Amino acid sequence: MWKFHWAKRPEERPRFFFKKDFDVTNWDEIPVPSTWEREGYGTPIYVNSIYPFHVDPPRIMGEPDKTYTTYLERNPTGSYVRSFHVPKPWQGQRILLHFAGVSSAMFVWVNGEKIGYSQGSRLPAEFDITQHIVEGENQLAVEVYKYCDGSYLEDQDFWRLGGIYRDVFLTTLPQDGIWDVYVEPKFDPRSGKGEIRLHHTPLAECQPEVTLTLKDPQGKIVSSATSFPVKPWSPDSPSVYHAFVEVRNKDRLVSVYKVPVAFRRLEIEGPLLLFNGKPLKIRGVNRHEFDPHSGYTVTEELMRKDLILLKQGNVNFVRNAHYPADPRWYELCDEIGMLVMDEANVESHGLSYHKRVLPGDQPEWTKAVVERMERMVVRSRQHPCVQMWSLGNEAGYGKAFLEMRKACLQADPEKRVIQYADMNKAADLDSQTYPTVKWLKEHIANKASRKGEQGQDSNEEQHGPYPSGRPFLMNEYAHAMGNSLGNFQDYWKLIANETILCGGFIWDW
Repeated sequence: MWKFHWAKRPEERPRFFFKKDFDVTNWDEIPVPSTWEREGYGTPIYVNSIYPFHVDPPRIMGEPDKTYTTYLERNPTGSYVRSFHVPKPWQGQRILLHFAGVSSAMFVWVNGEKIGYSQGSRLPAEFDITQHIVEGENQLAVEVYKYCDGSYLEDQDFWRLGGIYRDVFLTTLPQDGIWDVYVEPKFDPRSGKGEIRLHHTPLAECQPEVTLTLKDPQGKIVSSATSFPVKPWSPDSPSVYHAFVEVRNKDRLVSVYKVPVAFRRLEIEGPLLLFNGKPLKIRGVNRHEFDPHSGYTVTEELMRKDLILLKQGNVNFVRNAHYPADPRWYELCDEIGMLVMDEANVESHGLSYHKRVLPGDQPEWTKAVVERMERMVVRSRQHPCVQMWSLGNEAGYGKAFLEMRKACLQADPEKRVIQYADMNKAADLDSQTYPTVKWLKEHIANKASRKGEQGQDSNEEQHGPYPSGRPFLMNEYAHAMGNSLGNFQDYWKLIANETILCGGFIWDW
């Protein structure tokens, strides 16, 4: 429970609440994680492709139509305060403050000192607070805005909510340790053998010794100096190995990391999409991270229930629509066996659908989307379940997506398959939303005309030369909201019989 103040406009916020002598005794309390609107503060807004505020990029505070909720609730602002103690054994170590998800932007203070700012509401933000903590009680203050300039990149078809909706925690790193560790698996489906390679990032001016021990799913140590026979991971047999990475400095053990490793491979061979050497038909769904009672805050219990129902429904692949999910979701997908497409939190539907607008070719937006891609890949790349990346959804096309692709490949040594329906030129396979069965038959015959969902024209700059001969994926199809999902059998008769069709993701779970 945190002390909490909610204001419908930024100018009504308590401006100096972060000062240590500011009295918050009479403030409300709110649980963290949570969303404001499901705790009784402000109005939940559902819109599909339009922006809920006055469109004037990058500004979001202009006066909208009087019928908009944001006419009165212009940019809801939440002020949070709580105290914390740092454990004594952490003295002399680097202290990090971790926010797993905040919608949509925040400023952070510790003991009255400004620590920093973050946006990108579906990715974690970490702050080094080592120099700002004191012995005994410390004060944490967080100012959260429902909208920011980054909201132009978060125009997904879903409920618009605000708040600190994922976990917040403190963690520690040894001063002579490492920032990051990644164990890269390689798998040859033809020989059944695998290899691993260790990647790590030392802290500044540190040269620790880093060693690795690999254990198989039964906990037995595997000799991993060269290639070795492995038990592959798949949705039907999710065999997870674990790498124990030990970090030493001058023979002193400073930290140990336990990370999941699995041997599996999604690859493209001509018109075929292959998983572990065999043609894959994607029986997929798009999944929003949502609970009607708590909004974006989803319990592990509900995630597990989702996965059990998905498995019962013969689903083998989930597209995280349209943003990275809670970290526990990937852990459960690793364990239970579910392929995942991790999608960058990039959608500018209200401005850019099938257009070269935002981020398009605009350098001032390119950096933002590239950063979102990098942060997602580095966060998720260790998970066995993640077998495809997406550059985003319905954000148009342009050089920004080619830069995102480049950043993705650089951050992911496994070079996983990349998808993006609005610009197949930046992807490894072709994809399109809601093609009809008639259109698919034309595409198989290399006689189709690439069009947007509502008939928008496409071009070679967007999708490259046609036909491409690459596998074709329906990133959304068989719209299952309300009384729908008709002619589903017609789709699957065609998918089953045609090599180039690799399946699709139903909208939505």
